[in-house]
Formats: sequence, structure tokens, C-alpha cells
Amino acid sequence: MSAPYQFDGAQIRVVGLPVQQGSKGARARMVGTKLIAELFDTNAGTLKPWRRNVAGVARLAAQQRAARNLGPLDGPLHCAIVFRFPMPQSRPKADFVRGWCWKVSVPDADKLTRACFDSITSGGLIHDDARIVSFTVVKVETVNDHEVGCSIQVHTIDPNGAPPPVRPLEFPPKREIP
Repeated sequence: MSAPYQFDGAQIRVVGLPVQQGSKGARARMVGTKLIAELFDTNAGTLKPWRRNVAGVARLAAQQRAARNLGPLDGPLHCAIVFRFPMPQSRPKADFVRGWCWKVSVPDADKLTRACFDSITSGGLIHDDARIVSFTVVKVETVNDHEVGCSIQVHTIDPNGAPPPVRPLEFPPKREIP
């Protein structure tokens, strides 16, 4: 019989403008008589500092866990990330009054997520980003410059629990009659 499931998790807050994992570029160079092909991130100038920032905050959280005799998070994991970007002045006044709005423009949520998953792994907060079996990602614009960055929560999931059901969508949606 296996040990009972024990919830475990961590939360970090990273300050700075989020940067997406960019596309890869390729270049060839000669080393002696050999032609060497190299792949590189097309936005390495901004990506590397962002990933270092995320990894540094993850490393601090990992060190705090180690001080409590806890290692990197392992097993099936869920990760929730909120990316916050500065709100452009062109947004409607109602968005400024509310203080935020959905970010429906670049960068892509999946590319932002990849950069964070790699960084929390290299920072030692999680054992391997392949352990993340579910995740939630949100992109918003905020009027408060001090909020720009991201919040990351990662926690274990019961390995014996069932995944949430996926219900088929109905088009058009059925309306409830009061």
C-alpha cells in the first residue's frame, strides 16, 4: 500500500517585464575544417535576463524549502501563472478605472509559460518541468507599474486522483429558462 498523499506547494512573485521563449535561429560557423551549426534564441538579449530573474527567485524559494528539509517539488504537479504587463495609454478609461484588463496581444501565453517552466526547474524549485501535468495561465495588463511581472504557484496533485472531466461544448449553448 502506498503512503497517503501529502499536499506540497510553493508560490513566487517575479518582478520585471515578462519575456517569451523566442523562436530559434540557426547559424553556421567554421571551426578548423569543420562546419558547425548552432541554434540560438532570436530574443536572447531579453530572454536570458528574464530567465535568470525567474530562476533566481525560484532558487530563493528552493533554499527556503531546503531550510525546512523539503526538496524540489516532484510527482504530478499543477502550475498557475499570472503574467502582468503595463497597460498602454490607449486603453479605454473604464479599464484604467478598473485597474486591469485582459492582455489579448503578443506575447503568446504558451511561449511565456515555457520560459517560466524552464526557469523554475533550473532554479531548483521543481524536479523537472515534465512533472507539470496541468497548468493555468492568465495574461493581464495593469495600471500599477510595480505589479508588472508574474506570480507562479506550483503544487502537487494527488497521484491517485482522477483528472477533472472535460465536457463537450454545445453550440449554440443551451440557455436555462428561469
